Amino acid sequence: CLGDGNHMVRRKAAEALLNFGPAGALAVGTFVGSEPDPEVRRIAIQSLAQHSKTSKSPTSAYLTTSSSSASPSATVAAAAFVANESLKDIHPEVREAAAEALRRLGGTAATPHASSLAACLSDKEERVRHLAALTLGRVSAEDSHRQRPALAKALAEDANYKVRLRVDEALSRMSGGEVHTLVRGPGNAYKMGAWLVDSAR
Repeated sequence: CLGDGNHMVRRKAAEALLNFGPAGALAVGTFVGSEPDPEVRRIAIQSLAQHSKTSKSPTSAYLTTSSSSASPSATVAAAAFVANESLKDIHPEVREAAAEALRRLGGTAATPHASSLAACLSDKEERVRHLAALTLGRVSAEDSHRQRPALAKALAEDANYKVRLRVDEALSRMSGGEVHTLVRGPGNAYKMGAWLVDSAR
């Protein structure tokens, strides 16, 4: 069914695979990587995140014993892996769905993919940058500190204030809640405080 000529059939087949825990999530990832229709890829990623986050256990009666014992955390980790791969998609709507999926899956699931999220801070699409910054504020402290230079650069240079606010929140969590207020300068430029300048070096 995943190779069916009708995009709706392929979409339903991908959604059915999500009942098979981590293995199903990774199978959907393989499908997403080869699916030609960006809208189907977007919907599959959205469904993957929603299902993996809300499902307590695989539900299919046909699962093997090993599959049925898969933990919800394993399913979430598999879903996060798939979403991370889709952050590189050439279509912005798919990248946005991937970034949103990582946000929904939570900080623990997103932590292994912090560097990919940091790379998204320079994405052409505002929504992708916004979601990346929002999720980076929820990853583990150690991994978020590694992305501090990218966050500092985005705080200083991003033209969208919503993105800058999310970046500021992420940096604030790293520094015990200290807020890094941006100062508007000539030509609507923004400059950072000394702490952020130092951290970006």
